[in-house]
Amino acid sequence: MSVSEPGLAGDRVRALAMIAAWAVGASLSRVFGIWPAVGITASALGASALATGSPTLLSALRPTLLQVAIGVQVGLVMALGTWALWPVATGWFPAIVPDVTRLYVAFGHPGPIVIFLLLPLVVACEEIVWRGVVHRALSQRLDWLPTAFACAALYALAHSPIGSPALVLTCLCVGFCWDLLRSATGSLVAVFVAHLVWDLAVLVLRPLVVLP
Repeated sequence: MSVSEPGLAGDRVRALAMIAAWAVGASLSRVFGIWPAVGITASALGASALATGSPTLLSALRPTLLQVAIGVQVGLVMALGTWALWPVATGWFPAIVPDVTRLYVAFGHPGPIVIFLLLPLVVACEEIVWRGVVHRALSQRLDWLPTAFACAALYALAHSPIGSPALVLTCLCVGFCWDLLRSATGSLVAVFVAHLVWDLAVLVLRPLVVLP
């Protein structure tokens, strides 16, 4: 047995525990709402990951202007792609519109506190868990492309208890993009910025559906 094996096993156990905890938190969104359930779950798991974080995880959180710039560009490209694909998706699958509308209703009209405080906190913790802990555990056994597929699939699966097929599909697609970005840059900062820019674009700046 090599010296590194116990540490690798610990990473896998930690990742599995966080995936399960995330799924439980997602299931509670039907009772408490998306923001409280997912927000509290993400914050608790993110804080736990930082408290027990490896030097690799902490190093990936060191910001640089280059990583921020990359994140902004990727987030904007993803937002433009989302807006462009939305009419196509609704043309092929009209049933997706009510599901997405319900999601926007569940998220509500985000006010300043959500936009400037809660959303960045949840996104940061989400990336620490998924593109930090889970991605790292998978990348120890898989190459970069299978890691991206596997992590995105687990990310989507853990959100399935919320009960929205559109959200599961979205998590699969955007999760795959963010996992590729994580592998390409080695940075959680770039992924966090890309995630935040995309969320702000499609949730606040130009939602896909118009709510009353």
